[in-house]
Amino acid sequence: MLRRLFLALMLLPALAAADMTVVGEGQGSYSLGLYAQVLEDPTAALGIEQVAGEGMASRFRQLGREHTNFGFTRAALWFKVTVDFRAGQGRTWHLVEGHPILDEITFYMPDGSDGWSATTLGDLLPFAERPYRLREFVLPVPEQVVASAAPVTFYLRVAGQGALNVGLELLDQQALAERVSRQQWGFGLFYGALGLLFFYNLFLYLSARERSQLYYIVWLGGFTMLFASLNGFGLQYLWPQLPAINGWFPVFTCVAVWGALQFTREFLDIAASNPRLDAAFRIMLV
Repeated sequence: MLRRLFLALMLLPALAAADMTVVGEGQGSYSLGLYAQVLEDPTAALGIEQVAGEGMASRFRQLGREHTNFGFTRAALWFKVTVDFRAGQGRTWHLVEGHPILDEITFYMPDGSDGWSATTLGDLLPFAERPYRLREFVLPVPEQVVASAAPVTFYLRVAGQGALNVGLELLDQQALAERVSRQQWGFGLFYGALGLLFFYNLFLYLSARERSQLYYIVWLGGFTMLFASLNGFGLQYLWPQLPAINGWFPVFTCVAVWGALQFTREFLDIAASNPRLDAAFRIMLV
């Protein structure tokens, strides 16, 4: 009996911290999904005052994963995150949502007077309205929140027409700068290679006038635009004032598939070598 009581007392601190992120001195990045709680609002009508009320506490469930895909849903998702900043005071902290094609994401933070300060981001809003000109959703944590003498609870509301993928993180200034640098290098090489392929094949088409090269260019263009819309770079660099284009990824997909099918038909001369297979290709092109 005494042994069980002793084990229970030893586990109390771990259980208390299971739903709270404790910032340490030597770490600059934290995956908040491991400690966050989530509530699904099927009506998408609940407000922050209702969600933050004591009566809603029992409806939240532990998330326990770094990244979660909730699929296509009409429900609004509310995430509750508690962070103890006391060991990380003196540094600038940011909330980062790494999935760049969420339609609507609203951060609710305490305003210091028993109310909430709301900041709404999303891929349906002009890019210039973001606090930082980055492809991901990045929000600085106010200094008064970081300087709090007690753990701070804030909320995140996510909704949209597309798949709701959520991977919320907490980064300090150095970790954020390193993250952006790594991404810029990686994506720079990726899109640089696509650009070289595009202009190389455009040169070949202008020189030889072969239709297969033209179809390849169409495929490559659609493929590039598709990834630019999904990765957030389209909204950042190509159409920052026209966020509605960010929802055109089905169009970009169709263009890429059409170009790939036509290139295959033309390059392999399927119409002459296998008319039945060519008929199947024609059906897919309709």
